[in-house]
Amino acid sequence: MSSLEEPACNVCGESKVRTLFTRESNLHAEASFVATTDAFQGYGQVVECVRCGLARLSPRQQWSFLRQAYQDSKDPLYLAELPGRLATARKVLRCLEKYVEGERVEREKKGQLGDLLDVGCGAGVLLTAASERWRTKGVELCAWAAREARERFGLDVFEGTVEEAGYPADAYDAVTMLDVIEHLPNPRETVAEIHRVLRPGGVLFVLTPDLSTVVSRLMGSWWWGLRPAHLYYFSRANLVALLERSGFEVKAVRYWGRRFTLGYWISRLHGYAPRAMEVVGRFVRAVRLDRLPLYLNTLDSVGVVAVKSGGRGKNEKGGIKGGKKIVAVLPAYNAEKTLERTLADIPKNLFDAIILVDDASQDGTVALAHKLGGLRVIVHEKNKGYGGNQKTCYKAALEVGADVVVMIHPDYQYDPTLAPDLVAPILAGQADCVLGSRMMRDEALKGRMPVWKYVGNKLLTWIENAGFGARFSEYHTGYRAFHKNVLSALRLELNSDGFVFDQEMIAQMLAAGYRIAEVPIPTRYFKEASSVSFVVSVKYGLQTLVTVFKFFLHHRCGIRFRQFMHQTAPLTLPSPPQSGGEGKREN
Repeated sequence: MSSLEEPACNVCGESKVRTLFTRESNLHAEASFVATTDAFQGYGQVVECVRCGLARLSPRQQWSFLRQAYQDSKDPLYLAELPGRLATARKVLRCLEKYVEGERVEREKKGQLGDLLDVGCGAGVLLTAASERWRTKGVELCAWAAREARERFGLDVFEGTVEEAGYPADAYDAVTMLDVIEHLPNPRETVAEIHRVLRPGGVLFVLTPDLSTVVSRLMGSWWWGLRPAHLYYFSRANLVALLERSGFEVKAVRYWGRRFTLGYWISRLHGYAPRAMEVVGRFVRAVRLDRLPLYLNTLDSVGVVAVKSGGRGKNEKGGIKGGKKIVAVLPAYNAEKTLERTLADIPKNLFDAIILVDDASQDGTVALAHKLGGLRVIVHEKNKGYGGNQKTCYKAALEVGADVVVMIHPDYQYDPTLAPDLVAPILAGQADCVLGSRMMRDEALKGRMPVWKYVGNKLLTWIENAGFGARFSEYHTGYRAFHKNVLSALRLELNSDGFVFDQEMIAQMLAAGYRIAEVPIPTRYFKEASSVSFVVSVKYGLQTLVTVFKFFLHHRCGIRFRQFMHQTAPLTLPSPPQSGGEGKREN
């Protein structure tokens, strides 16, 4: 695979890509822009972002050409499968309606759930199904499809893009986008517009082919999801990352099937084996099975339900902060290449202070930190190690009066924009510590985590769960948030100055009875990020096993270790009256 310089990735901003697939393009063929065709093999060159794995067509096509092609396209066979398409649409709506917030009971009494917008509504199949319980509007670029929706089904459809429609802010309770995001010239921009027109607590449903599944990987360049009119190819992980970066909270992720007639399924496979499918098709029609409905899920079409967060990261009363002081700490060592990107992504309206502790870096980390400004810089004259650096970080944060402290590594392996997700459970009184887990969605390998690290992480996590009597998906993340009382009570000075500090700290919290929660985060491994060598990792693994054994002796055998004796009783923020009580204890 070759390395290319391309425009910045639409999800993570990285410009470097590698080539995935290349096949002669038939983009100018009319069949490239309709759904009911088997002429999808000539898609051109597809490249993949080296950081987040978002794939895209390269070179990018001129939007003026694509827009005109979509506007002029016609797909008269699309509605021949109307019963199956309606069945799929109703299934999507049932899933979406589970997450509709607000005065649901009152709405149901009136027979309406609110206002729904379908972006890329086609001929209006989903809108037709939704109109039974929603006030609906649609957006469609194809003139033929928009006309069919208006004239055949009597729907309110705007012909153009959602950005051009100019809908007012906070106008909709739900937005759907089925098999659309892969066609957009700028998905992030469109998602931002959808976020704007959704009301706080409004629900978005996105459906798109997933390039990272077993099926797509096995089929490679012959995967049916590779089509000349698809500008982007998402995976489950980077689609979730895009939505979360755009201010959404992901509620559900699942793979979706479709219900079509047997004859339709056979016609879609015609491009792979024309002669064989012609024979099969003739036989199916002869025995009159071509209209037999058949539900099929190939596990490579991912649907995501996400909710628009309200007041995320705001300072106002009633916002996420609730008057509490939140401090970010950055334990830095030779982070000159990634520090600026990390600071750029930190949500400034969330944090009252940002503290960088440099552990005697050998590059220009300190000079760059002073140049960038907006943070307090503390410099170790001698290298104290990863754990020693954290000790200074937490001490400095408590000295400035932090109520909640978030550790963000300046090597950019962790996504700083997700800091509000880590802070929220602590401020809601549901947790004392929150870990950002790379394993909750099990997309670590897709995020370029080395296989040996992945296997080691899984193995150590299994051992630690057994020894600690807990059930976490990952212990080895460096993305963490703490309530101030945790940092004040634990005997951090008795912990190692090395990498095992993280595991000793978790053992201390479990021994003291603190509540630890997890939130999913994406995995990001790339050249400029810091990486621990195999030898150091083995040493870390052995030290982790020692920590687990000591905890077992302390907790189960009555052999006491001062390290696991907290200095004060666990204290937590009280739950807000509307929160419905405390969160579940994890250990």
